[in-house]
Amino acid sequence: MKTSSFKTSIQRKAANGFFKKLLSSIHIFARQRRFFEFFAFLFSALPINSEIFLRNAQDALALARAHDKEHELQEQYISQGLKLAKMSVGAFLPNLEFSWSESDYVPMDSGDRRSKSVGAGITQKLFDGGKAALEYKMKIEQAKLEFYDFKKENENFEFNVVQSYYENVLSLEKCRVQSEALANAKKVLALAKIQLEQGMIVESEYLETAISASQIEAQLNAYKYEVASSKRNFSSLLVLPHGSAVDFCNEDFSLEKIENAALSEKKFNGEELARSAVENSIELKKLDLEIDWAKKQRAFQKMIFLPSISVNAGIEFSGAHYPLTTPSYSLKVIVGFENNPWLSANTSSSFGFSQDRMNSAGSSVSGQGNLNTTYFTQMRMSKIALSQKILNREKSALQIENSVLEMLEKIEENAESLKLHLETLRLQEKNLEILKLRLSEGLVKKSDFLEAVTDCAEEKIKVLSLHSNQELLKTELQILTGSKF
Repeated sequence: MKTSSFKTSIQRKAANGFFKKLLSSIHIFARQRRFFEFFAFLFSALPINSEIFLRNAQDALALARAHDKEHELQEQYISQGLKLAKMSVGAFLPNLEFSWSESDYVPMDSGDRRSKSVGAGITQKLFDGGKAALEYKMKIEQAKLEFYDFKKENENFEFNVVQSYYENVLSLEKCRVQSEALANAKKVLALAKIQLEQGMIVESEYLETAISASQIEAQLNAYKYEVASSKRNFSSLLVLPHGSAVDFCNEDFSLEKIENAALSEKKFNGEELARSAVENSIELKKLDLEIDWAKKQRAFQKMIFLPSISVNAGIEFSGAHYPLTTPSYSLKVIVGFENNPWLSANTSSSFGFSQDRMNSAGSSVSGQGNLNTTYFTQMRMSKIALSQKILNREKSALQIENSVLEMLEKIEENAESLKLHLETLRLQEKNLEILKLRLSEGLVKKSDFLEAVTDCAEEKIKVLSLHSNQELLKTELQILTGSKF
C-alpha cells in the first residue's frame, strides 16, 4: 500500500485485520484533517516485518515525526506548563477564611458557661505596587523560555534526521557505483584468466589485474558496512520498531539530474536571508525573553519598598445555644512592608460592628529590623547583568548574520567544486571509453584499465558526495533562516 510519503508491505497472514483497521482510521482522520496523527497511527500499526519506503528527505521527516514520541510528550508537557503559568492567578484572588468553635465550662461553685461561634471572612489584596502582576508575567515568560528551548532542540533533531537520510542515500549510491566498477573488473579478470591459460599474457599481468579487482571488491565491502551502519543509525535516531526495514528508494541521484541542478543553481540574496535569519531566530527570541525577564527582575527589586494594601472583612455569629442569630461584623485594613530589605513591618487598623453600630476599633504595628548590607551591590549587579544580556543579544544577531553569509559561501564553493568534478567525471568517462577500445585491441594493460575504472568510480562518488552535501547545506540554510526555497 502507498501513501504520499511512504508505502508499507506486510505479511499475508496479518493483511486482513491490518487493512480493516487502516481503512477505518483513514475515514476518521481524513474527516478530522489530522494527517500527522494518521501517520503516527499508520506506523505504530506496522507489523514487525514491515518495510518502509522513503522517496526523499520530506518522507524521512514525516516518518520521524510519526515516531517521535519523546518530543511529542515533551511538547505536551511544555504546553501544559504554559497553560499552568497562565492559570496561576491565585495572587489576584481573595482568600476565604472560616471558623467554628464551641466550648462548655462547668465550674463547681458557679453557673455553667457555654459559648458557640461560627465565622467567615474574606481578604482581598488591593495594591502591592505591581509585584503580583510582575511575578505572573515572569512565570509566563519562564514557560515561553522552556518552549523556545524545545523548539531549538526539535530543529536540531529534524536536521539530524535529514543529515542521516542523505548519509544513507549516499552510502547506497557508493555501493551502486562500486558494484558497477566491480562488474567491469570481473569481466576483465575473466578475460585475463582465459588469456593466461592460452598463453597470451604473462602471469604477472594477470596478477596485477586480480589485485586491482580485489581492491575494488574490498572497497565495495567497506561501502556495504557503511550502508548497514547508516541504516542502523537512522533507525536508532527515529526509534523505529525492531524489525522495521527502511528502503531509501526513488531519490534521483542520476548524473543528469545533478548536472541540471548544478546548472540551474539559483543565487541567494545574502542580505535578505540574513535579515530573515535574525527575525526568525529562536535563539534571539529566547534572548529577547531573557532581557525582558532581567528588566522585570530589576523592576521587582525596586518595588520592594512599595507597601501592600489588603482589606479583610468578616462576620461572626456567637451565642450560648443554637441557632446563633446575633451577627457581628469586622473590617480590617492591613498595610504591609514585608519585602523592605531593612525594616519589614505590618500595620493594621480594625473596626468591629454589632447591632448596627461600631463597637470597637484598634490599631497595631509590628515589624523586624534587618541589617541588609548587600542590597545596593545586588542592584548594581542586576544592572550589569542586564547590560551583558543586551550586549550578548547584539553579538548573537551579528553572529547569525555572519553564519548566513558563511553558509552562502559554503554553498557557492560547494556548487563550484561540484561543477569542476562533473567536468572531470565527463573527461574520465570519455577516457575510459577510449581505454576500453584500446583494451580490446590489446594496446593497454588490463590493470591500467581497471585503475581507470577505479578512478572513474571514485570521481562519481565524489560528485555524489558534493551533491548530497549541497542538499544538506541548503536544508541547514532553510532551518537557519526560516525560509523556504
